[in-house]
Amino acid sequence: MTLPLCSLQFDALFLHSTAEQLLDQRCREILSKVAVAHGERSMSELKRAIVMISHRVSSSADQDEVLNGLFLLLASILKQASGILGRVDHTALKELVFVQSPALKLYFTSEYLPDIILQGTLRLLIRAKCDRHVFLSFQACNIS
Repeated sequence: MTLPLCSLQFDALFLHSTAEQLLDQRCREILSKVAVAHGERSMSELKRAIVMISHRVSSSADQDEVLNGLFLLLASILKQASGILGRVDHTALKELVFVQSPALKLYFTSEYLPDIILQGTLRLLIRAKCDRHVFLSFQACNIS
């Protein structure tokens, strides 16, 4: 018997995820599917998942492999969310990731990133397919 994804809680799964699980593509897919399943019912739940990931990014600054897994998880969530969210909600989600989160923005504006973190951030950027509005907001925040 398998449980439907909407019966699983992203918070509990994410908080108990190890570094190895974050690096495992199958585990990231489960986490992203659970986050998006809840986000389908409530955009605030999906935003909450992004904020939780952002907090873990800031507390994992010295763990390159964990950071890579977290960025790959964000990429997976953005990709899956693009299939269920309307354009306005998806743009708001991308703004949360690329503009509003200081912990994440630190890595997007860094002059040097270890290769393993670069792999995750590049995948995130490619999957996000940032539209002009998000890009302009990101630029405005970097100027000020």
